[in-house]
Amino acid sequence: MKKKIICIFICMLLINTIIIFLPRDINVMAEDTSEDEYIDIGIDDEYIWRILGDLCNVTYDAYDENDIPKGRSFGSKGEHYTVDKILFPEMQDHIGLEDVNQEQIKHIDGIDTKYYTTIINMTDFQLIINNASDTPYPYNKYMPKEEMFVLPCGFPPEGTEELTANFTFSDADIIPKNMTEIWPFAGSFNDYHFNSTDVECLRCVSPIIVGNVTYLNPEDSIPSLEEQYGRVYLLEDTSSSQEKLDNINRAMASIVIDSGARGIEYVDTSECANSVVSINESDSDILKGLLENCTVLVDNVTGNLTFTYNLNEGWWPSSDFIFIDRLPDHYELWDMTDGLIKLVALTNGHDKPNIADYIICFMFKSAYCRWLNDIRPYKNFGIFIYDSYDYHFMLSPMHFWDTEPPSFFDGQLEDYFFAYFGLGNTGAIPIFTMNYSVGNFLNVNKDDTTVTGYANQVYQEETPENPGVEAYNVIGNITIENSPDNAIAIISNRYDGMWGQTPGDSGVGTAIVLGIAKYFKDYNILPKYDLTFLFTTAEEYGCRGMYHYNDSHQNDNIKYWFILDQ
Repeated sequence: MKKKIICIFICMLLINTIIIFLPRDINVMAEDTSEDEYIDIGIDDEYIWRILGDLCNVTYDAYDENDIPKGRSFGSKGEHYTVDKILFPEMQDHIGLEDVNQEQIKHIDGIDTKYYTTIINMTDFQLIINNASDTPYPYNKYMPKEEMFVLPCGFPPEGTEELTANFTFSDADIIPKNMTEIWPFAGSFNDYHFNSTDVECLRCVSPIIVGNVTYLNPEDSIPSLEEQYGRVYLLEDTSSSQEKLDNINRAMASIVIDSGARGIEYVDTSECANSVVSINESDSDILKGLLENCTVLVDNVTGNLTFTYNLNEGWWPSSDFIFIDRLPDHYELWDMTDGLIKLVALTNGHDKPNIADYIICFMFKSAYCRWLNDIRPYKNFGIFIYDSYDYHFMLSPMHFWDTEPPSFFDGQLEDYFFAYFGLGNTGAIPIFTMNYSVGNFLNVNKDDTTVTGYANQVYQEETPENPGVEAYNVIGNITIENSPDNAIAIISNRYDGMWGQTPGDSGVGTAIVLGIAKYFKDYNILPKYDLTFLFTTAEEYGCRGMYHYNDSHQNDNIKYWFILDQ
């Protein structure tokens, strides 16, 4: 049945491409009998299934026993294996495409705002379970790396400016924590809260506002891009604030003081790159008083702004500790209609939240709480997230473009996924994701179990001379004589996957593109335009391979570009 579904999908795709690509004097037809019958148009579906299997097995074939099995992840051994052992030989030797080449992703002269291969790379990690209960951990006390995925820390450790870092904890206690409960996150440990209900959204790029509050006097200079990370700025409603608002691009949001009945008068927020809200003058005076003594964390869930101060006061565990939470399944998420997760779901156009909305909510909570770094010198801790089943949702260990905000966002970070990644940081502490069998054991046996472990990461920065990581787009062609206007039609898919077998994300798209290329060659079909079969990488890191191809082929006359990614 699966083969039938795949073949029907391929048939529909090919019919569309044939209409566009084929000269009028070539007649290719598919005979439609009934919906229960196999439709055979000559595509080699067994070939597609074989390629899909090869792509899935990269997780096992490309790595040694002690490696982190990163699948086809950007810049990994698995990605290199995919290029060298699957894509290149299939395209050149088996299918017989022309001018097959591996195009390295690296700095492009004249484009200084995009560093395509700069990433934070997790190089090693290990968790050791120390269990004294009557139901010991059923596997080796060293938790298998293939059961986990680690998100590195996107903030330099306290007292340093280095993203290359080693994080350790010893005999850490396990503390259950609902990561999506009503904020503030620090509110679990103290009662230092101030709520502002008189809030107006002046510029709503995203409903999520969370970060450490910094007050800017009218005479203060514009904060640097590095200073803006994870910040929410408080500004007066004066004309001198306009230039600051226009140049705050990487902060989470800005708050403008409403001076009373006249409202906001001197600033225009319509072109601001970030969300801007206003609060009344009396609440602002209270907030400025708090800022004189301590760091203030702001967040919003239900339309109000909640400011938490004295973040290091109150209860904190006396030893190293680990927060743990289970990733709800889709059915449970349908019932989670309150709080931040609902706002993210609605922002993303969902009537009800899904797994991705939950993960993004949680990542926001950890990523923009710089105060988490403040307690690291005193306590070592991390966060464990485990799935409801024996697989886990995984996100990208990445650092986005490292200079100016990328021009292709046009200053509008309206999509919450790219709003998060585009601002350049992962969590403020290491985050371990794992499947159900491991996480549930830790949660159930938390009173008799501690965890010892470490996570090592390295910041690999691209320069004009050297890429951060070695990675390639792979290209093959079918060329014709006198393509109209020298135009090119592209059929593409990304071949990378994020730390797993990733058959649908997006191994199957890669296999189908190869199947289409084989179909053209098997039947000697000449397209109407020069035809390029393109396999890009780094989709999970912000479509970097796709952008690199586009940016490095600006003089190409690209007539059509068909992308099979899901």
